[in-house]
Amino acid sequence: MFVKFPPWQIIKKEGNQNIGVNVTYSGLIFEIINQLASTLNFTYEVIEPKEGENFGILQPDGHWNGMMKLIVEKRVNQISNCMSVFPIFALWLDAELNLVNMEEF
Repeated sequence: MFVKFPPWQIIKKEGNQNIGVNVTYSGLIFEIINQLASTLNFTYEVIEPKEGENFGILQPDGHWNGMMKLIVEKRVNQISNCMSVFPIFALWLDAELNLVNMEEF
């Protein structure tokens, strides 16, 4: 089982590579995306960054890894995640939508 940032995203993986892995996505982020998909009639695919890369770090050669790499290389068109947006991200991201202000907690 793999859990990532509950209650925002919960990702459960059951099984093994030889038999097959059943992945279940839940949590607040997936509830919002699923409601939007239903209302606006679209489908989506969940793509996770490589193990250990998560949000992304700007590398010395000027390239990103993680989710930022997926955005910069236009392999995905949206990041739906509970993450902090640092000023360096603003150079590559078009917009930020805060659904919850964590300072209120």
